[in-house]
Amino acid sequence: MKPHLSSTLYTLGLIFFLATQVSGQAVGSSRDSVTEALGQPTGTAKMGNREILSYGERRFILVDGVVTRIEENSPQAASNEATATNSSSTVTSNGVKTKERTARPITGWLTDYELAKKQAKLHNRPILILFTGSDWCPPCIAFQRNIASSPRFRKFASDNLILFKADFPRSYALPPAVKAQNEALAKKFGVRGFPTILAVEAKGKHLGTLDRAKANRGTDPVALHIEGIKEITGGIGSEITVKQITVGAVLLGLVLFIYRCIT
Repeated sequence: MKPHLSSTLYTLGLIFFLATQVSGQAVGSSRDSVTEALGQPTGTAKMGNREILSYGERRFILVDGVVTRIEENSPQAASNEATATNSSSTVTSNGVKTKERTARPITGWLTDYELAKKQAKLHNRPILILFTGSDWCPPCIAFQRNIASSPRFRKFASDNLILFKADFPRSYALPPAVKAQNEALAKKFGVRGFPTILAVEAKGKHLGTLDRAKANRGTDPVALHIEGIKEITGGIGSEITVKQITVGAVLLGLVLFIYRCIT
């Protein structure tokens, strides 16, 4: 084998190895990709669907098994993340004291519309409103089980949306203030059936209503729901990820390197 060809093959192999290592450690990588690239973490912390993997000077923040942030590691930082201390108390319009996160959005379905609007304004996100009959409506129950609870939908929502649920249960009574709030919202947006899923901006302006018939066609309704929400909110979640940029840059470098070798 010619020396220059051997050197070229070695360099190509090194580039592919580095690309694999980098992509396994980027935002958007899975937990398995991180542990495959770096081995088992030196420390972990977990609370609900959030997990921290510590590797010496770095720590990986995961939500639903997907890397959402990479930070410099410190014992105090890991403790803060696990216990979610970065929050302040607030009293909602329903008279219930809750935690309004200042550094990151509240994830999960809120039931206080005013709090949802504050979160939307604070984090510059649209609000996804779900009108549902959670304990009696079969399509609502199916949506919660098959779509809203899926890791892909939860990851997309936690990265791009403020979630608000206006429930109309039959087996139990809501607090009067919550019941009145939900009824007023249903009237405002002309809700005629459940589930109805729509998006509004922080000030309450209606952005669009999800076409659930379209979203339930095909073999991947989770992906179709996500695409439908992107459409009514103006394409949120469509930005290029750090992982895509990194891999693209490595591949571009590979093409340029090959071009220089053969010319």
